[in-house]
Amino acid sequence: MHRQVYEAFRAAILASNLRAGQRVPSSRSLALELNVSRIPVLTAYSQLIAEGYFEARSGSGTFVSSSLPEQWTAVQRQHATAPIGTRSGRQLLSRRSAALPDFTGRPWQGKWGPFVVGQVAFDHFPVEVWSRLVNRHVRSTRVNSLHYGHPLGALTLRSTIADYLRTARAVNCDASQIMIVSGSQQALELSARVLLDPGDKVWVEDRGTALVEACFCSPVVV
Repeated sequence: MHRQVYEAFRAAILASNLRAGQRVPSSRSLALELNVSRIPVLTAYSQLIAEGYFEARSGSGTFVSSSLPEQWTAVQRQHATAPIGTRSGRQLLSRRSAALPDFTGRPWQGKWGPFVVGQVAFDHFPVEVWSRLVNRHVRSTRVNSLHYGHPLGALTLRSTIADYLRTARAVNCDASQIMIVSGSQQALELSARVLLDPGDKVWVEDRGTALVEACFCSPVVV
């Protein structure tokens, strides 16, 4: 999204549709007009300012720069005004990424209901307690928490999970045997890479998600 905003403004400036010194909409108003988050608009504006197409005037707003970063020939102007998405040509992909199956959602996915996979029971989630805990810990954040953590995840979290598994599930494990992942899909993908060899057979739950099926049936893994 931020790339589209950047390219649109850049092409308009190079085609003289936006004049030097002309004020552009604020990032907030443009985000509201486009019905998008303000973050990609801010990112595009920052890039345009860094490259010299925009200039920010304190207390006045953002304006088209009075001097462009370079002199453009007629050929470059024509190239700059080409429709967005046609300038870069064909995007080449690696053989591994090209072999990945296309993801198409199932008709029953993407809807609210009691049988949706991965959906939290929002009506039972303790939002107020969660908010208080988050606010309390954010106020006491330490600088070292900004560094990269352990590849397996935070040791305190893994130790807590190990304690729970030992007491509640009778699983004999310790923190070194636990890995924190971003979701079930990453866990399945890592497990497939570690445990499976090309040609191995796996059983997949019927009516499972398309992502799970793609993980085990992808030529990249099996």
